[in-house]
Amino acid sequence: MEAMRIMVFGRQAFVARLASAFRGEDAQVSNAIIPAGGDVEDAILHHDCDLIVIESGIQDAAHYCAKIRERLGDVPVVIVTRRNDTDWNRMAAADVDGYISYEAGNEEINARLKAIVRSSRAAS
Repeated sequence: MEAMRIMVFGRQAFVARLASAFRGEDAQVSNAIIPAGGDVEDAILHHDCDLIVIESGIQDAAHYCAKIRERLGDVPVVIVTRRNDTDWNRMAAADVDGYISYEAGNEEINARLKAIVRSSRAAS
C-alpha cells in the first residue's frame, strides 16, 4: 500500500495518539489547522489526503463533516467518539464512513483506518 495521508480534526493530544498508532509505517498524520476566522474549507483546500478523522468532541464536528462531504465527497470520513456518546446519532446523519471508539487500542485504530483507505482506493 502506498503512503497513507490522514488529516485529523481534533485536539493535539488525539493527533499525537493517531500518529503513534502509525509509528514506523508509511503514513503521514497531520492536524487540520483552521485559521482564526476561517472555516473547515480553509483547512481542506490545501491538503491532499486519503482519509479524514474527526474527533466528535470538538466544537462543530457535525458541521465539519458536512462541509468535507460537500467539498471532498470521495474522501472517507471517520468519527472518533466515546462508546456511549449521544453525538454519534447526530454524526451518523452526516454520512460518515465509519467510527472508532476512543476506547480502541492503537492496533485496532491502525487496522480499521487502513481497511477504510484500502476500500476507498479499490473503489476509485
